[in-house]
Amino acid sequence: GFTLFDVRDAVERGAVCNNGESARYHVRPGKGAHEKDWIMFFKGGGSCRTKDECKERWKSDPVLMRPPGAKQLRTDGLFSNDPKKNPDFHDWNVVFVWNCSSDQWMGDRAASDATGGFHFRGAKIVDAVVADLMDHPPAGMSSLKKAGTLLVGGASAGTGAVRTHGNAIASKVGAKKTFLLHDSGLEPGVSDGFNKMMSQVNKERHDLWNARPNAACMAAEKDEVKCMDNVLVASTYLK
Repeated sequence: GFTLFDVRDAVERGAVCNNGESARYHVRPGKGAHEKDWIMFFKGGGSCRTKDECKERWKSDPVLMRPPGAKQLRTDGLFSNDPKKNPDFHDWNVVFVWNCSSDQWMGDRAASDATGGFHFRGAKIVDAVVADLMDHPPAGMSSLKKAGTLLVGGASAGTGAVRTHGNAIASKVGAKKTFLLHDSGLEPGVSDGFNKMMSQVNKERHDLWNARPNAACMAAEKDEVKCMDNVLVASTYLK
């Protein structure tokens, strides 16, 4: 029951994958009592933080850096439309946004020699998908503006979208209830050495991606690298 969409006017809006092609998302309309309830889920898939690492990722896992094919979506678990397997969410509107920007949904940088020829536009993709669902919903679906309950979720690297954009999505949509599902996306500090290493990793990520961290964290901390600490953001700055 899912349909695959390209982000509308993706190139013009900067909502593109690492290779410059349009980002994509799968959609299945809700029905019955839950036709105005929504799941918006952002896929994981890791990331890369240096030009060389991204070039190696392109060689070994190019599927993670370009648009997906129509049959790549697994429709089980949270995304199943079988009421026996998925009694709580089988009839909700489901939006599954594919990870193809390798930047944990934070990046806002066009391709250049400095990026190894790759775009890092995860933040633009999130903005564009939300805007499309609000202003140009697919046929058979009401606008996301009319959402009753909204669940914004992500797994692994997909939790970057939840941490970075969850508050903003909730504010834009204005659903009666919004829940944030942050699945398997924490790197808890276990030692001073680990924390120092992660600070360097996050600096490299920020420098390559031109990352846009969580706005509430930035307003309070005024430190881009600190606000890429997923434990700090998830525990302190998500509403």
